Amino acid sequence: MMSKNCSGAISAILAAGLLAACSGGEIPAEPDFRLGALGAPDIEKHEIYGTVCGFRSAGGSIQALALIQPDKAWIKIGPEATPLPLSEGAEAGEGEGPLGIGLVYGNEAAVLTLTPGGEERASGGGRLEMESGLTLQTSENQLVELDGILQCSSGSI
Repeated sequence: MMSKNCSGAISAILAAGLLAACSGGEIPAEPDFRLGALGAPDIEKHEIYGTVCGFRSAGGSIQALALIQPDKAWIKIGPEATPLPLSEGAEAGEGEGPLGIGLVYGNEAAVLTLTPGGEERASGGGRLEMESGLTLQTSENQLVELDGILQCSSGSI
């Protein structure tokens, strides 16, 4: 007699096999793509000071997954922090966020879009925060969509 746990595992394997057979033999893979946390070493190395907003994912995380300044945004894919310049449309005055940051940054490798929503609220130490979404799409069509908090300061985060 087969246990329920084993029966469920076999059902999942059979379902994956059916999916493979119906989709031409390949099981669609989940993209292994995540943003890394930006920390003090990145801030110091790249001198990310002055007006800056940090995006952190919803769920109580304190790790900044993007640091956004008026002229560039910083993300971390892999071990190094990467700058993304303010998009040309944003330079023309399209979409301005809190403290004068833009809402769209990017180059040929990736485009980052912020979608702040809700009311700005003070979060102590002269900082303000608000709910925001973040979308990052790479040139390889990898996509990250997150909901979280955008925390901004005219000092440093």
